[in-house]
Amino acid sequence: MLEKFGKPESNPIETPLEVDLQPDKADKSDDAMPYRTFVGSLMFVMVGTRPDFAFVMGKLSPFVSCYGKEHWATIKRGLLYVKGSIDKGLVFDKNSSCALQSFSDADWAGDHEMRRSTTGFTFIFGGAAVSWGPKLQKTVALSTMEAEYMALCEARKEAVWLNKLVQSVASQGLQTAILGGPMSIKVDNSGCIDFSKNPIEH
Repeated sequence: MLEKFGKPESNPIETPLEVDLQPDKADKSDDAMPYRTFVGSLMFVMVGTRPDFAFVMGKLSPFVSCYGKEHWATIKRGLLYVKGSIDKGLVFDKNSSCALQSFSDADWAGDHEMRRSTTGFTFIFGGAAVSWGPKLQKTVALSTMEAEYMALCEARKEAVWLNKLVQSVASQGLQTAILGGPMSIKVDNSGCIDFSKNPIEH
């Protein structure tokens, strides 16, 4: 990728995105910039082995039809981050826990244009991530608790599918370890946790 886009000698960068970056839609896309190709290449990296790119792709992919110089500079920064972290990857440890661990989170109204929140989740198996992703929520959350609860719902759907997948390919001993109890999803919002446990709502 670095050779393709002419960046083999550029200095690497340690972070993929500027803090508090909020890109806006450009009035007209500049077709001279291969922005779509850039985004597609980084998307391939993110889906394959780099969950640390998930947030970046969530910020940049909505602008493939309305990008400008700001988006171009940001996507080039992402490529320089690839160069600075080219030795990073997912490491699965055969001695680590064989139970799925999951984490869910959300920002609140992070999309400044539509005021929608972004769901984020990751699932750990064998000491490394096996599923991850950001997703713009379909409706506007009216509180941080609501945004976190919608994120938890998305993570739970992914958890059900992953749990069935692991059970179908695992050995019998591994299945016993996985089926020992309900899967927990880590959430950092006490209001969301209390709402999930409310017997009147559920």
